[in-house]
Amino acid sequence: MPFSSSYKVFPKILPHPPNQVNCTRFRKFFHDALCLLFWHDLGVIIREKERDLVRKMGKCFISSILYGNDNWQMIYDTVKTAKFEIGVEYFAFEINDEEERKLRNLQRIFKSLPSTFHSPMRKAEPTSAPGTSDYELLVANWKRSLKLCAEFGSSHIVFHSNNCYIKEEERLIKQKNAMENCLFLNEMCKGYDVTLLVETLALPGKGAPIFTNEEYVNFILENGLYALIDVGHMNVNNYDYEYTVRKLNRRILAYHIHNNDGTDDTHQSIENGTFDYDFFIEMYKKYTPEADLVFEYINIPDLTAEKLFRDIDYLYQRTKE
Repeated sequence: MPFSSSYKVFPKILPHPPNQVNCTRFRKFFHDALCLLFWHDLGVIIREKERDLVRKMGKCFISSILYGNDNWQMIYDTVKTAKFEIGVEYFAFEINDEEERKLRNLQRIFKSLPSTFHSPMRKAEPTSAPGTSDYELLVANWKRSLKLCAEFGSSHIVFHSNNCYIKEEERLIKQKNAMENCLFLNEMCKGYDVTLLVETLALPGKGAPIFTNEEYVNFILENGLYALIDVGHMNVNNYDYEYTVRKLNRRILAYHIHNNDGTDDTHQSIENGTFDYDFFIEMYKKYTPEADLVFEYINIPDLTAEKLFRDIDYLYQRTKE
């Protein structure tokens, strides 16, 4: 359309028949309008990208294993004083009526916070053979756990490949059971919109490692699963930390954060042990910058809410630099 005929299309913008002055004004108006739309749209895009970045940045959590589900005061004091949001990992020692009562009471206190869930450690043996009473108990207690996950809005649930002691001669059959059970429970989790995370174990105190380092990595990758790297466990189980993190990469959605002396899984604070957290930060930023940090301290003498928050804040800030 010739520019001179634009008068018919924009009579209110050009109240007089087009001339050189009016055409110049129209071009300026049109240019300014386009600029305004461009910068508005750009601002919207930038704000959305910022929100996406915040959503993708890993969150911090405190596990209720700290002093048990009925002793939550330190978690409350830590969360209350924090300058950023800290969530809670609801740790199920066992699933029964009394434990559910404790967990629900805990959730009423922290219901406004993001949460994760740790599957039960007792009466839910992941290496149970199908058709056995132990297997039926495993499935039943996971169903109860997943109902709590849905009720609490928990994003993921931790899977232990074994809670029992493993003899070398039974390792492969126990491993086969654990793998099949894990895949079955992973499908069950999808029905509750919860992500199953396979934790690194292979603890010396539990006998033979149910997975070697390579077997663990391959199980995750070949089945499209997600991982939780327990840093303290990695310090005692002789897994190659860099190999594991590099190979699994974005399949790692969370870490359990604690330290130890390299021999006993004592769940101490990050500076009280032989694992190098400077190395952790380097690997985290390189391979898993969106993974959650779940602080899983247990019964640390002289621990205070201020000290716990300092550890959380230190690692959170260092991993986001």
